[in-house]
Amino acid sequence: MILLKRSREKKKTTAHKFVPKKGNIIFFREKREIHLTGQITIETAVWFLKFIVQLNDDSVGVPVTVVLKSGGGDVFASLAIYAILKESVAPVRTLIKKAYSGAFIISQGGQERFITYSGSLEFHETIMAMYKNESGGAKDFLREYIFLSIINKKLYKIVGKRSSISDKKVCKFFEEKRRLNAKEALKYNLVDSIISHQRLRKINKGLIQ
Repeated sequence: MILLKRSREKKKTTAHKFVPKKGNIIFFREKREIHLTGQITIETAVWFLKFIVQLNDDSVGVPVTVVLKSGGGDVFASLAIYAILKESVAPVRTLIKKAYSGAFIISQGGQERFITYSGSLEFHETIMAMYKNESGGAKDFLREYIFLSIINKKLYKIVGKRSSISDKKVCKFFEEKRRLNAKEALKYNLVDSIISHQRLRKINKGLIQ
């Protein structure tokens, strides 16, 4: 994994005034926000890494906010973005507006995890996608089953690490594709606070605590 640690001695740079949009990612450099919407792909992860590195180059002391409004996508891309957030030297705050499947996993990579009042999240077991693949023989089926089972265990571990949900219930939630609203997410310690996007921006600017 690429490390994002950089020298503390930064050159003075001027933030771009335009807002780059790459696929389903919108990068607000001045606001230090990355908005992830729509389907998560490998390309999403590549651009996400570039933007996180840029923000770490700008400042490692000012928080980065990742706004999630996505139904998920590629599990490997989602895990890669989760790892990128964990590697960031600049503190990362995730804000859930809609975080299903892989987007939910990404949300757990923030040092602080927020959700809007109308936000929701959804568990999704990767192995469910396997049954859509009818090609291949028994060996291929078994190989895929074992491989995806390992991936699912990784997802369970990520969620269970910071939540108040038992390991057994975590597995059950994934199997049921359980969807939670903001209050339920807070109850299970899947987020740290319920907040509006506007209020979080003021906190990031140091205007309020």
